[in-house]
Amino acid sequence: MKNKFYAATNKELENVSIFKRMKARFHITFLLPHKGEIRIDDNGIELGGWRYIKLSEINEIQIKNDNALSSVNFATQRRLFMNQSAKPIQIKLTNGEIIYLYVDWSIGTGLSANKKVLADIEERMTA
Repeated sequence: MKNKFYAATNKELENVSIFKRMKARFHITFLLPHKGEIRIDDNGIELGGWRYIKLSEINEIQIKNDNALSSVNFATQRRLFMNQSAKPIQIKLTNGEIIYLYVDWSIGTGLSANKKVLADIEERMTA
């Protein structure tokens, strides 16, 4: 795993212009402005200097499309292959904020390592 992430908050996605949403058909960074290396440890998720999310701050975590961000926003759309996902990880925090996350997203396939990352986070949350 390359451990590269792309992310945005629900508030950031509310303010994205139609033009940027159209450009996102070509690359995810037009919708998800934060990118860098992701590291998951027993206490939380480090998102490349942008922010650290403590596991105790997570109210709910799942892979899912919704009105704010959906895999159909991208040209590669809803492809499924083995254990990869085109849908974003949604991290709902106890303060009501939602972080949308893609890990190791491929521009060529539109797939990501989100299922593997979600399983890693869930395992640490239940430990």
